Amino acid sequence: MADYLMKRLYDLGVDTIFGVPGDFNFELLDAVENNGNLKWVGNTNELNAGYAADGYARVNGLGAFVVTYGVGELSAINAVAGAFAEDLPVVIIVGMPVLKLQNSKVFFHHSFNDGRYNMFKDMYEKVCISCEILDGNDTQNKIDKAIESAVVYKKPVYIAVPMDIAKLPIVPVETASEIIINKEPLKKRAKGAADKIKNAETPVILTDVLCLRYELKKEIEKFAETSGIPIAFLPNGKSAVDESHPNFIGLYNGKLSESALQKFVENSDCVITIGAVFTDINGSNSCLKNNEKVMDLLKFAQGSQMRDFLTFLSELVPYRGNLVPSFPYGLDIPPANRDDKISCKYIFPKLQEFFKEGDIILADAGMSLYGVLPARIPDNTLFLLQMFWLSIGWATAAALGASMACKDRRTILLTGDGAFQMTSSELSTMLRYNQNLIVILLNNRGYSIERILAENTDAPFNDIQNWNYTSLVKSYSGKAFHTVVQSVGEFDKALESARVEYDDRLCFIEVLTDRHDYPPLAKKLDDLMVNSFGRK
Repeated sequence: MADYLMKRLYDLGVDTIFGVPGDFNFELLDAVENNGNLKWVGNTNELNAGYAADGYARVNGLGAFVVTYGVGELSAINAVAGAFAEDLPVVIIVGMPVLKLQNSKVFFHHSFNDGRYNMFKDMYEKVCISCEILDGNDTQNKIDKAIESAVVYKKPVYIAVPMDIAKLPIVPVETASEIIINKEPLKKRAKGAADKIKNAETPVILTDVLCLRYELKKEIEKFAETSGIPIAFLPNGKSAVDESHPNFIGLYNGKLSESALQKFVENSDCVITIGAVFTDINGSNSCLKNNEKVMDLLKFAQGSQMRDFLTFLSELVPYRGNLVPSFPYGLDIPPANRDDKISCKYIFPKLQEFFKEGDIILADAGMSLYGVLPARIPDNTLFLLQMFWLSIGWATAAALGASMACKDRRTILLTGDGAFQMTSSELSTMLRYNQNLIVILLNNRGYSIERILAENTDAPFNDIQNWNYTSLVKSYSGKAFHTVVQSVGEFDKALESARVEYDDRLCFIEVLTDRHDYPPLAKKLDDLMVNSFGRK
């Protein structure tokens, strides 16, 4: 059974399993090792394993990790909750005690010692679309349906496997290799959507996270080209289309948007979205939330049907001339001398210049995210962020997963010192598996995003211990380039070295900035909190 579970994951594109060994999951780990096609990546803790599977799923389309009963799975539940919020197909596989032991009601370690052995599954039902404890009955069907639910609905699933059940022999029955979609009803629904779009005078396409999850880039761009409709993105939809596309107009983030673009999008009489979620951060409490002008295409078709649906729209909506306006977008590098002290004013425009086509970029919650979000990124670049869950520290472990998912692309991690300290041990795993990530750490000695939002920006509770980060990299051993920069010239040199001289290894660049050095978008967020949310 355990062999079948691992084979099924591999058949669906998973070649790396993350996790932490525990005395109830050895049979599952043996199945990973015995598979021959799967790679086991042991993480430093279960939370990081969940984050790594999250990052892997963002790139690969499906991720999985293995933990042990009780203590292991509860350590990982925050990562799975984030995957649920962010619409990610992640499979958490839990090794459980043998069924005979559970049925005897004997108390054993990692439990509450009260006989409630299914309690952890009950907790996971709040953050997973499907939860199964395998008991030997209808095993293959339960596995297939759970994993299929993750793939189709882009949500995490939970599969718990008692040790004795893991060893049960099963004879797999041939299953359908793909989901068959009835296209005739879909085409009729597409005509209904097309009629509404044709009647609009100023339509606009607004991409969000589900455009990435269902990999709709090609279909969205074609629809925009054949119709002449402009494309903007919400923050969580960044990189859903190429930013060089002639129909692309920029970042829409409610009151944090560039003013002319905000006015254009909000005055549109038909905002075409695919599962857009307007929150206080993603869309910044946009007036489009629950607005009748928003036409969510998910009301016409499920996400798994959206490729065909968009193809039909491209055929049904006529081209009405170029409707695409031009708005300011991207970051300009300010004049600077090599000896000038480094600051956010220079860092993020320089990074915009540094990014290459095909890069995978992750930004952790905080100054890294708000600094890089307005940057123009190259074509065929993946921009990964956790805009809904915003769990500080997510990006370090997620960057490991993203790097493992696509080894021929360079992964770049942007994080702050506060976020990095939460999951920094995963740097050890990166070195263990010879990953050539570029880690750019903004060191401003504290939780800067919390500082800027707090009434007292110098409150000591937002300060942290200042580590010797380069010594930390050394202590983990492994092949790495590491440096500390304080000036513009040092930053330029470090980036060049990471790209050219040390492209075969992990590169760790610590950037020392002032405590209150904030990118412009973060300052606008602070003003929004003051004026709209009553935070101060």
